[in-house]
Amino acid sequence: MSNHFPKELIDQKAREKIIKEINRNILVEASAGSGKTSSLIHRMAALIKSGKFKVDEIAAITFTRKAAIELKERFQQKIEDSFRETEDEKEKVYLREALSNLEQCYLGTIHSFCARLLRERPIEAGLDPEFAELDDLDDTLLKEEAWERYLLNLKIDESPSLIHLEELGIKPSELADCYKTICTYPEVKPFFQASPKPNLKEAIKEIISFSDEASQYIPDEEPKMGYDKLQEAVLSVKRMKGFHDYIKEDYNKIKLLENFSKSEK
Repeated sequence: MSNHFPKELIDQKAREKIIKEINRNILVEASAGSGKTSSLIHRMAALIKSGKFKVDEIAAITFTRKAAIELKERFQQKIEDSFRETEDEKEKVYLREALSNLEQCYLGTIHSFCARLLRERPIEAGLDPEFAELDDLDDTLLKEEAWERYLLNLKIDESPSLIHLEELGIKPSELADCYKTICTYPEVKPFFQASPKPNLKEAIKEIISFSDEASQYIPDEEPKMGYDKLQEAVLSVKRMKGFHDYIKEDYNKIKLLENFSKSEK
């Protein structure tokens, strides 16, 4: 059977540049699992072997703690392997020194890196020297606490905003996802655009007509397993269509229409 695999990777030359051209900046864009971390580790080892850079002059920053731990392990393994494999005495000296001072190489998350910089100059940054960075769980809990406290203050102050939301039929809890998005992208200014009110008259007319027809096929006595979602929606229209004051409110019209939505929460 013939081997149809190429003798070398299509981007092999680009990979070699990452390792060999250590005197220039290189931007690497590639999909997950393509070998970016491996190329980075080889480049870091090449920096050490060149003798131009010491291990404490190198920083490798990742996004997650798991990735940072893996990077540390793989980098140490690469330095150890390089030390055993090289026959160049100068390289051995550089690699031995790197192994002895490996802890001085910064390999961590971007959050930890920023915290390290702030700890070096907390006064200039206007921070308590004993500050501690939040982990993901603490950050989430604080955001939720701030949101709940904000809503509580609005209720205590009888804010017109809450009254207006109630008039629109919007629950504050329905805005929680919007709040989380704003917290995630604080540098992005929210964009608002006015939209015309939908004409619900025809939609309600069709729903009432459909419900009148469908209700003939719904048993008067509720089944043991209960009515299904569609049957419940039809019966809700049948119950409410006689309440003209209820039906004429747009919010209540939307509630009836939502009962016929395919999506279920």
